[in-house]
Amino acid sequence: MAFEQFAEQYSPHENLARSYSLFVDHAVGVSNALTPSDWTEILGVSFDDFMRIGFFLHATLLGASGVISREEIQGAAVDIVLGEIGPGRTLGAIDRHFADSLEGHVRWTQSMELPQREKWSPNSLQRRPLISLAGHFLGPVPHFLIDRVSPSGLYFIGMESVGSAFSDALGEMFERYVGSQLSQLEAAIVEPEVEYWEGKNAKKSCDYFWIFPEVVVLVEVKTARPTIDYRSGKVDAVGDAKRKVGQAYKQILNTERLIVDHHPAFAHIPTDRPRLGMVVTLEPFHLRQTGLDGVSWLQGGIPVGVLGAHDLEELLTHAIGEVGVGAALLDAPRTEMGGIDFLPAVQGYPFKKNPLLEAAFEAWCTWPDPDDFD
Repeated sequence: MAFEQFAEQYSPHENLARSYSLFVDHAVGVSNALTPSDWTEILGVSFDDFMRIGFFLHATLLGASGVISREEIQGAAVDIVLGEIGPGRTLGAIDRHFADSLEGHVRWTQSMELPQREKWSPNSLQRRPLISLAGHFLGPVPHFLIDRVSPSGLYFIGMESVGSAFSDALGEMFERYVGSQLSQLEAAIVEPEVEYWEGKNAKKSCDYFWIFPEVVVLVEVKTARPTIDYRSGKVDAVGDAKRKVGQAYKQILNTERLIVDHHPAFAHIPTDRPRLGMVVTLEPFHLRQTGLDGVSWLQGGIPVGVLGAHDLEELLTHAIGEVGVGAALLDAPRTEMGGIDFLPAVQGYPFKKNPLLEAAFEAWCTWPDPDDFD
């Protein structure tokens, strides 16, 4: 139920902005990352245009009782909004990535149905948000169109197109993205991961050290996703979730041990203030650190909190430009499972725009002058 309901409480703005920042801005120079020309070949339109098509469909269906015809997409009003793309390429992208026939939806749903957990099984509309029927596109759940152009939807498009090379690149892209988010705070210094030696073995620390005057936060970034079994509440799937997030815990606690032991590679990391751990995941692991998911995340050592990308972005919208953020994080409430809940600690600060997200959103969300509709 958490995975069915909680995601709908998130603002879509951050997801739409993160798509561009992650797959365009932070893909430059990453090995195996899809280039703009790669995306155009896969999507049938440019990455920017694909985002615009998804947003346009969502907004249109909200005001049209969930239905739009092929004829309308080729009409004058749509041509003004999506004119540079053209009706042919627009329909091609819709047919290729947004729509499926009713029969196609039925086949996919049956193939993905989880025995005895039918209600929690994957929804075919999350894969293709539109039903193509008699010259019309039906969108029973318009917000799934936003999901299709979100990082989650684009992840599946990338994986279907190029396979594991895409997920490998995504790990580095998301790590860069998190570093850029952390670097927006003037009150803190961001140090990158440390490479060190243990005997003859070269190893790496956690991904970032977020250094405040009051506290040092050890940050580990993970792109591992909750599995279908975990999302649907299968009891024996919690081990997979614990393994994925648990690896991040271990990396943080191992880094903490090296700092405590005064390993020379970590001499530049302050030891005169407390330390906390922060795991940042690309997608949320709902019910984390509550015990309600059957997973015990606690592994001892320093308090560690788990944030999804959306949570980190919200944290920054409150913390940017403020003083005493480190002290606030240090005083963040502890959870019953021994973790730490960072977000409530900064929600007393006023809400502000996140500059990184705003720049990414404005990069693709461009539309004609309203006067053109007169």
